[in-house]
Amino acid sequence: MSHHFTRRIGILTAGLAAATSLTLAPPTASAQPADSDRADATASQQVEQTREARSADRLTTQLGSRTAGSYFDSAGQLVVTVLDSRAAQQVRESGAKARVVSRSEAQLQSIVTSLGKRSVANTSTGLDTSTNQVVVSIGSDVPARDAAALRTAAERYGSAVRVEGDAGSLTPYLRGGDAIYTGAGARCSAGFNVTGGYVLTAGHCTEGLPYWYVNTAGSPLGPSLDSSFPGDDFGIIRNDGGVSQPGVVYLYNGTNRDITGAANAVVGQSVCKSGSTTRLTCGSVTRTNVTVNYGGGDIVSGLTESNACSNRGDSGGSWFAGNTALGLMSGGNLICGAGTQSFFQPVVEALNAYGVWVY
Repeated sequence: MSHHFTRRIGILTAGLAAATSLTLAPPTASAQPADSDRADATASQQVEQTREARSADRLTTQLGSRTAGSYFDSAGQLVVTVLDSRAAQQVRESGAKARVVSRSEAQLQSIVTSLGKRSVANTSTGLDTSTNQVVVSIGSDVPARDAAALRTAAERYGSAVRVEGDAGSLTPYLRGGDAIYTGAGARCSAGFNVTGGYVLTAGHCTEGLPYWYVNTAGSPLGPSLDSSFPGDDFGIIRNDGGVSQPGVVYLYNGTNRDITGAANAVVGQSVCKSGSTTRLTCGSVTRTNVTVNYGGGDIVSGLTESNACSNRGDSGGSWFAGNTALGLMSGGNLICGAGTQSFFQPVVEALNAYGVWVY
């Protein structure tokens, strides 16, 4: 069931801040110093990539139907895809690298929509702008008959679609983390503190509009005001408990990352996630505009996929690059390592829906 806040204004996102503010509960998983070091070491790279991604957003908007999106290549260089030589020249004049492809973003998105109608639980469909393809991922526990039907449907589009197998089951993360708790014992992670005294988290966490606490001792945070799930996966909590809300994300090494802006992620971009179960993990963006079928009628569109580790309890947690907020943890396949699939809700959509911003 999806609930919608009638005014959708003045909402906040509680990032996994320092333990002295919203993140009061002790972590339940071992620290990951390698990812913590990586987050610090790549911060400047992430800041630069985010700046370039914003420029790419403006450029692709100008190009309109003459582009299929942008991505970062293996060397970390921004590439803007185009459909003709004139558009390529425009891209090069802007200082970016151009690559001519055969399919527009609209064509690929049309395929995503069509195949999405045939989706079953534990499957996902999204765009890989680096290969100019739609990628269909089929979980290992999908019934053989359903998997075969989806593969057959994908084959009709030829090389425009790539089908991949996945070793795990996709699930939204509702239980498990350490950041925020409901009176019924469910646990999720906070996302980002935003203007107005509110907290953004995953919509499947706020579904049913539960009241939230910052620890198991019952220290109050406040009520859920809205849940947009399924379809989207974001929701909002009002801070009635007077909990300190610095505009930072906790890095799980005793330090915080100041969040000063928000943007949409690009394929190939270096990203990190802070969540209460797997703590700080980092990776890169692998797909955008992904439609995920979690089963039970819970289908979410417009998600971004990364290969950074995540698990139950990370739900609603912070996805970021440098000082820029990117998304809210939605779900994944519960695998950390080869084959990891983690999906996050782009935060810009949630910020715009509620009329708030990070600070």
